[in-house]
Amino acid sequence: MKISLGPHILVLAGALLFSAACLTEPYDQRRVPNRRSTISIAGYLNAGNQDVGIEAYNYSTGQFDNVRTVRTQSRSVYRADNTNFHPYNSSVSLSDDYWTAGYNGHEARLRARYGRYTLASVKRNWISCWGAQGESIAGFANHCTADGTPTARVQTSDYCPEDGRSEISSARAYIYYSGKSDIEVTLSIRGPHSYPAVKLVRGGVEFLSMSSHCRRVSGNGGAGVSSYLCRRSDPWSDCTLTELASWPSARLHVSYTTPGVCGGETNYERQLLLGSRACDADDLPPPPPMSAPDLRVNLGHFDGRNAPVTICNQGNRAVTTTNFSLEVNASSLVTPNEVSLQSYLPVGGLAAGQCHSIGELLAHGWGGAGGEAIPSAWVEVCVDSDNEVVELNEFNNCSRRNRTP
Repeated sequence: MKISLGPHILVLAGALLFSAACLTEPYDQRRVPNRRSTISIAGYLNAGNQDVGIEAYNYSTGQFDNVRTVRTQSRSVYRADNTNFHPYNSSVSLSDDYWTAGYNGHEARLRARYGRYTLASVKRNWISCWGAQGESIAGFANHCTADGTPTARVQTSDYCPEDGRSEISSARAYIYYSGKSDIEVTLSIRGPHSYPAVKLVRGGVEFLSMSSHCRRVSGNGGAGVSSYLCRRSDPWSDCTLTELASWPSARLHVSYTTPGVCGGETNYERQLLLGSRACDADDLPPPPPMSAPDLRVNLGHFDGRNAPVTICNQGNRAVTTTNFSLEVNASSLVTPNEVSLQSYLPVGGLAAGQCHSIGELLAHGWGGAGGEAIPSAWVEVCVDSDNEVVELNEFNNCSRRNRTP
């Protein structure tokens, strides 16, 4: 959490961060073609004719080294919150000591320093975020700086972190019969991924889709693992489904995509499992009732500029973390604005059935006549936009409202 100590200085994880200055190039997770690429350097300081040191993390020594010193321009180019901003620009190339290998590609870490202060690094959408925060320095510091500020990560175009790949850690499919044919699939996927498509195939041809019968559940696979339960009952009075699945070529097929540069489609198949008395008895106990939070957004009257937002947990279990975000999208926003809820929600999270108002969020654009705000015709707010919380229902996290007088 960022704690304000004054108009321009913040304490972040024990380090002094200068919020009236920033490193905008490279922004966090900036991509470059390869390790030999020239990296552009740019940013702003609230003082002219001053030296800003550009530092890179040396993976062989475990410390930051100064790799370039650049001077701010004497003439300011912008003014906000009674503060003049002076730009600085340069470029730098890094040797191999400043790059670390990922699963694919490489990553470097840069930061900017002014005297004893480190300058804030920014998110990729920092320009639209700055506008959404009303061009406020405090709003910028709390919402537009990078998650790892003051460090900005530079990554080669083929970079994929070790934890960026995904894989199926477990998958089982059972066919059993108890007055009707039933199928149950349990699935766990480690790492970032899209919602999986699940089906049964025989000889490479689909004979039963399971995707609409799946839900995300609380699992015990550890951090970074998502678990799914798929159950489907078909009202057949004989062993039709069981007989179909008992063919040697019948298999469970799971497909999903991994986002980002680690992306791509994964297709997984395995043999189905049949109970010893598949057509006589239900060999599997029913799954326990699911217990999990269920987050949703309630939107108040929207005047085109500000959206009153309340977060509710309508599940049957508390959500004990505040480490998740809101995504605000509106017709006048260039890109969606992501809002961390750590400074808005109660410290202990939300109990089952509890609602908490987080106030009004800006949902208008900028650049109208005289630099005025541009009202939005609609706003859509999604809670837990990064899927950090396992919920009873993963499909009711968004709420949309049109502008009304």
